[in-house]
Amino acid sequence: MRSLSKILFLSALVVGVGLAPGTARPAHADIVLEFVGVSVSPVDPSHFRWTYNVNVGPISRVNAPGDGIAGPAASLPGSSNPGDFATLYDFRGFTGTAGVVGSLAGSWSVTSQLVGFTPGVGVDGHFPTQLPPDNASIENISFRKISGAAILGPSPMPIGQIFADSLFNAVGLGVYTSADHVHDPGNLLDNTSQSRTSSVLTTAMPSATPEPGTMLLFGLAAPGAIALLRKKKAPAV
Repeated sequence: MRSLSKILFLSALVVGVGLAPGTARPAHADIVLEFVGVSVSPVDPSHFRWTYNVNVGPISRVNAPGDGIAGPAASLPGSSNPGDFATLYDFRGFTGTAGVVGSLAGSWSVTSQLVGFTPGVGVDGHFPTQLPPDNASIENISFRKISGAAILGPSPMPIGQIFADSLFNAVGLGVYTSADHVHDPGNLLDNTSQSRTSSVLTTAMPSATPEPGTMLLFGLAAPGAIALLRKKKAPAV
């Protein structure tokens, strides 16, 4: 197969937020740990690495286990923080290889599971509940902060990268959940838990008909939320 590369840029589209109705909150839109872009490149002719840039929103902090307070919408108020995290749902073709690089390395764990971890369920009751669509036959990948000082937003540049390898390089629209804490000193909600479900570009089943080697634009139903895809067409096998 001919070498193939893709560069994709995504403005995250927020589709849910875990704060109780009527709860006072800071007037900011882009809170919570964010995936701000992804690149896809071949590891070898049959495996592809999906690398996501990770950012921290302007009023977010990413805590290690035990830090922070359960927010007003937490399913188990008072429960201890298991570590702030982000979970990429239904990552098709997962090979079992995933990790972190940059400032995230060394203080984060990576796990995969068919269902969850979903904020508000079981051990994650410290966070407001998020229940995105979840195919129980496709792996989810969770990246959790397990040690080190809190990472305070805003981060003008990505704080690091996470990656996962797949058998597929076809692009689809999926979701991820992120769970961290408010960083807004002086506000009653400072250092309380928050969570959100957002859209993200992720793996998809390859189409039966080869896609044309042209630029594709994906509208994400939000101003500025556009994914740009460039790729070379692979020859038929």
